[in-house]
Amino acid sequence: MRQPGFTLTKFTVALALLALLAVAIFIFADPAGRIQSGRNKQRLADVTQIMDALQRHREDTGQLPASIDTLPETVQIIGENPGPCTSIECEGQRVAATNCAITDFDTVLQPSIGQLPLDPKSGSTHDTRYFVNRNTDGTVTVGSCERERTSVETSGSVLGTAITR
Repeated sequence: MRQPGFTLTKFTVALALLALLAVAIFIFADPAGRIQSGRNKQRLADVTQIMDALQRHREDTGQLPASIDTLPETVQIIGENPGPCTSIECEGQRVAATNCAITDFDTVLQPSIGQLPLDPKSGSTHDTRYFVNRNTDGTVTVGSCERERTSVETSGSVLGTAITR
């Protein structure tokens, strides 16, 4: 007489179906993408915070920090000592060959920003992994060197009081 219940075959099939379901959920949940998206959101908040501090500095002093160059074709890295200019990489940007680092933002912008934000993945006080660029028309762009999947930049005019994002 046969007793009802799971056979080894039924158990194996049920286990395989559960494994397939778990893999499908994991793929659709895209945990790596969610982590990257979270870091990009933090980068955008950091870039916006730096841009707002630059705007407040401009409103308080009538000018941008003198350490920002006006070479529109290159960017400068924000940090105390990011290293030799020739060894700094900033995805999608051309780093200045000389005067590539802005080392005074931690003091110049301190009243407006407190502590400088650091990239959530690889930023440090030596190299925040954020950059700044000023064009000849006064437009300033602040962005991230470590963006993942999408661009993380904000720019605006510091000639007036409005900054567009």
